[in-house]
Amino acid sequence: MPENKSGTTNKNQKAKETVNKAESVAKSTGTQKKTTAKASAAKEASSSAKKPASASKSSTTSKVSTKEKETKDVKATSKTQVNKEPKKSTINPTIESVDASNNTKEIKAKPASPKAEEAKEELKSVHEKQEKEAKKETVNKKSQTENGSNNRKKMISLLTAVGFLLLFGITITCILAVQSCSNSKDEYSNPYKTSTKVGYEAEVLGTVKRTIPTEEKNEGRSSVGYPKYGYTLKECIGTDPEKVEMRNAIIGESSYLTTVNTWNGGGGGYNRFDSEGYLYLNDQPTLDADGNPRKLYKHTASVGLYMGDVSDDEPGVIKRLTMQPRGYERGYSVTGLYAPAGELVKIEISKEDMEATGGLTVHIGQALYNGKANNIWAAKNAMNRFPVIMNTMNITKDLADYSEETNTYTAYVGSFVGGPVYIRNKSVPFTVTISGAVTYSHFILGYTTKEEFEENAKSSAPYFDLEVWEYGVLHSGPKTYAEPFSYDDIYDAAILWDKIALVSTQIRQQGIVFLYDPFVAAGAAVAFPGQGAVNCPAGWMSGSLNYRSFVNSGAWGNMHEFNHNFQGWGVGNGGEVTNNALNLVSYSLFTKISSARSIGSINEGLGGWNRYTSASWALREITEKRFSNGTRGLSIYATLLHNFGQEIFINAAKTSGGQSVDKFFMSSMNASHYDMTYYYKELLGYTVSDTTLAAARDTKYSMFVPAASIYQTGRSYTYDGEKHYTETMKPYVIPYGTDFTIDLNKCVFDSGNIYQGGSIVLPEGFSYKIKSVSQPENGSLTDLGDNNYKFTPNESIYSGKIYVTLEVTKDDGAFAVDDIELALEFEQSHEMNKTMLERTTYSYSSDKMYNSATEAYDAAYANYSDKVEGDNQNPILNGKVVQNGNAEVWFTEKPTTDQVIEIKGKLHIDEIGKYRLALRGRYNCALYASLDGKDYELAATYVQDKTSSPNFPNTEGTYKDYELEADTWLYFKAVLLVKLDSTKGTSFIGVGFGKFTPEAPIMDENGEVIGTIPESVRVSYASALREDYEFSTEKFESEYFYKRQYKYSYKNNRYFKDPATIVTSANYSPWDKNEHVLENLVDGDKNTWIHTNYTASPSKPLVIVVDLGKEITANQMTMFTQPRADYRCPVTFLLEGSLDGTTWFNMGSYEDLKVSNYSVVANFEETTFRYYRVNITKSSNRYIIISEIQFANIFELPNGNHITLDQEEVTLKGTWKAESILSSFGHSYTGKKNSVIEYEFEGTRFAVLSSAKLKHNFEVYIDGKKVTSEDLREDPNHIIMSFLSAELSEGKHKVRIVCTGTANIDSLLYW
Repeated sequence: MPENKSGTTNKNQKAKETVNKAESVAKSTGTQKKTTAKASAAKEASSSAKKPASASKSSTTSKVSTKEKETKDVKATSKTQVNKEPKKSTINPTIESVDASNNTKEIKAKPASPKAEEAKEELKSVHEKQEKEAKKETVNKKSQTENGSNNRKKMISLLTAVGFLLLFGITITCILAVQSCSNSKDEYSNPYKTSTKVGYEAEVLGTVKRTIPTEEKNEGRSSVGYPKYGYTLKECIGTDPEKVEMRNAIIGESSYLTTVNTWNGGGGGYNRFDSEGYLYLNDQPTLDADGNPRKLYKHTASVGLYMGDVSDDEPGVIKRLTMQPRGYERGYSVTGLYAPAGELVKIEISKEDMEATGGLTVHIGQALYNGKANNIWAAKNAMNRFPVIMNTMNITKDLADYSEETNTYTAYVGSFVGGPVYIRNKSVPFTVTISGAVTYSHFILGYTTKEEFEENAKSSAPYFDLEVWEYGVLHSGPKTYAEPFSYDDIYDAAILWDKIALVSTQIRQQGIVFLYDPFVAAGAAVAFPGQGAVNCPAGWMSGSLNYRSFVNSGAWGNMHEFNHNFQGWGVGNGGEVTNNALNLVSYSLFTKISSARSIGSINEGLGGWNRYTSASWALREITEKRFSNGTRGLSIYATLLHNFGQEIFINAAKTSGGQSVDKFFMSSMNASHYDMTYYYKELLGYTVSDTTLAAARDTKYSMFVPAASIYQTGRSYTYDGEKHYTETMKPYVIPYGTDFTIDLNKCVFDSGNIYQGGSIVLPEGFSYKIKSVSQPENGSLTDLGDNNYKFTPNESIYSGKIYVTLEVTKDDGAFAVDDIELALEFEQSHEMNKTMLERTTYSYSSDKMYNSATEAYDAAYANYSDKVEGDNQNPILNGKVVQNGNAEVWFTEKPTTDQVIEIKGKLHIDEIGKYRLALRGRYNCALYASLDGKDYELAATYVQDKTSSPNFPNTEGTYKDYELEADTWLYFKAVLLVKLDSTKGTSFIGVGFGKFTPEAPIMDENGEVIGTIPESVRVSYASALREDYEFSTEKFESEYFYKRQYKYSYKNNRYFKDPATIVTSANYSPWDKNEHVLENLVDGDKNTWIHTNYTASPSKPLVIVVDLGKEITANQMTMFTQPRADYRCPVTFLLEGSLDGTTWFNMGSYEDLKVSNYSVVANFEETTFRYYRVNITKSSNRYIIISEIQFANIFELPNGNHITLDQEEVTLKGTWKAESILSSFGHSYTGKKNSVIEYEFEGTRFAVLSSAKLKHNFEVYIDGKKVTSEDLREDPNHIIMSFLSAELSEGKHKVRIVCTGTANIDSLLYW
């Protein structure tokens, strides 16, 4: 069943306890003397043979007060077998105010305020003075008499001063106390919240002097020089052999500068540098052609690399980085460091981390996630940068120098051309120190602070990275395209890409790197499925980082390439389609593009791919049989999305199991619980197998029939009897404060694509009638008759949902159709004139009239008899506006004078690329264009007596193509000549616009290029904006649709391996009395064993009694047997325990246990014992062979829910600070005393993680009662568990964490 995505926790409903109340609860909790299981067990053992109390969890549950036990908020934990709490703490308690040994709270005197201390010292001084005065009195009474009056005055002054200071101190103390209590009530909210994990920490330890090259050099292999980044070296471009040879020379030189480890390079014959920069292959120096040792230098091609150069004034830094494993090992991590060309960079790693990782791989320069260089090859006939700009170096024990003094391995890396430094992911944590590189601008979501970002942005290093760390994206390219954006802009873009990645990775879990590069390996942009990478033109980077432009207009090309990595599903032939379908899912969730739709034009006010954000346009493309990208094109997926919503669509995609009509028919049917026979077989005309059709009939599901309205935000569907609603479109925008007519008749366009009326779209062969229309939440509806309704808005911007119920019938009665509810919604706007262009009409006498549109424009329309300026309002025909788009002029009646008409507007360029501005019309037209709105050029003319086609001619002279940057404007003026001529029909003009689909590679399933799709363009009627319109500065925000869900497993297992002694046995008869002695069982050697020569049975069991030498508390026994094909392991036995070897109690009876990994495992309730007795009555295969018996205390909590404090349901109050340290989510929070965290969860355990580096002084209250932590294991990690509750009753629990001092909280856990 589809998950309800709208459920959230209302923070205002959370408990509003104060710190004072929490402290009073803590003080009222009675103390309880700790009773050990050992003492309890010994007492019972001396009086009876019953199992001792130590078998229960008294030693653990005694930590909770008696009152808490009575209320049964904490379950008795002795009823579970495996997941038991540990008995012994191995580290100090984490809550400083609680003594874990006796649970007695130490009450300390409240320290005085600084002012009070000053007053105290002043009073002490007064007393001393008084004593001195008293001594003087006994020595000289006369003097006392003479000066008594003065002394009394001094005393009065001093006492007055003391009293004032004491009063002042008390006042300050009270103010601070009140302020502290007040602060604990104030909610704290980090403005830069995140939900993705970040296993990264970086610290700049200092600076180091760089060794800066004094000149650039090269190998001299090129006869035509070297390409500059972003500029084509034209001298070597061409197909003749001489040009190919020139390119090969440059390619060979670039490869010669790279290590043997560089993928797609590797021709340098070296794999390491020494500390002076000399090249080596292992231990052998690398020599040049003249036999001289080769050395690192700055290459000529490094100048201007990535559109900039590192300043000589830029300091080299020493930076320590700690990396945690990711969910995927393929890929690499951002270091935020840039290696200047020709300069050595030192890498240091500890011996421990070297052994744990097996060594590191370092890339300098852009790399695909699989480690390949994005290289230029000769046949590509391109040379717009140096062919190989990546250098890969491995740092291993053999290639690094080891220092016993520092226990550190040291190696050196570098690049002849320079570049950003990356370290490949590892499956274990490690720390590395890098010296000599410079910082560069970068942003890691969840880790990078505003201060760090702004400081790094000052660096002259010409590179930028934006990273969403866990199963996210890395946007990597020249800094120049990131410079326009602030920290807040980049944060917004990163959050948007996090949301997008969460949608796409539902199909396949992986991270993707975008390499923005002037060289593109195939087409205008290309994805490398299976290699985790996308290669886009450098300028496309701004489209990915520009949040405002993205949510308003999209970044289709960038997402198109990104989602190539998440295909492999659908009806087939989906190579350039199903990736676009994923684009639409994210567009529907995270952009406002669909809000630009408008009724009356064939494209519904939308352009290009953005048209598919409208449900009615996508369905009309199917019903009108005008698939713009094939009969297996985007409209079929868009229609499914709009009718069933995002989650069902994603479920259908990820369960498709490949590409075919039958597979996607079944997956979409299984996901939606609708019969898809009509949709696929009849409406789309696909061939569906009989087997699939029979399976559909067997389900008895309702038949799916698509429906849509331009006004809808979604529609209803029924899933197993329960009604659900989709929401894939934003509210339809209407003018503010005016009535709006909703035409609910069938949407009709005539053969010339002129809108005739209506808004409901249904396939042919169906009829409908409106059963009901609900009133909106805001405003009102009036039935005007004939399926027309008047919506009268009130002061609210949004109407709220209006539910229109359609009773749909199939005309031939072939099957029944469920009622369909369309959810309409409207948004009032003051910006409705933004799509109304400006029109100026000039009238002329016949003798002053111009002969062409260009002549009129060039003359600045001089000599007119009349001039009318206004809106480009086209005439009304049969109650409807006659137009295809808003950038055109239509006439239904001839004007009365000769005229020249100019309309002007502008087109927003959403993403960098090639565009066509085109013209159609009758009889004499001209089109002018400008990039700045000031200087216009002639773009197209069109002179024709008649127009029989509604399409743009796209003939030479009727269009102009432009290479345009993202987030820019293209201004236009369209000029129409209207002459009075009775022999001709009416004049008209229309402006068209289209984005080129670049040449694109055709790839096979392995990602290899097998062909090419040529460049193409489809021009549609332009959807333009008024020339003076500016986008709203109001920020558009969206919610996460899928949320990251992380699991956390905790273990605190203790294995007992102390020497044991055989006490006695019964019925042991060895196979070999010399080799299989009983002592083999306790010698600690699994390669020795006992081996019976008979088959054990109830009548002749094997009984063994063992003394462990000391009491242990365990809950699991494992018996190991000899590794052999025919297991001979005990499987049925009785296990007993004893504290004194005399009185025995039952620990467990086991029958036919399963043998796995040459052992059997017997779990039992946690029990304290010293002796054990095992009575074996059956083996897995005749004889009994046991090599070792091992006891353990197993405490495991698998798959806990790991929660960031940034989650909406978590409330922080008081004074908190976000700490960018190694943490679960890139940052943790440190609170001051009396600060509070509140959270409600449903489960049976709760835990807190903290940074091992920082203090964690806090108390935990669950359901209003203070609780103490279970004993926790020693943890060498950076992030440790600082609190773990005892087992709680099932259900919801309210948690309140109160800081008793400085307290760091990394994240929360619950089971």
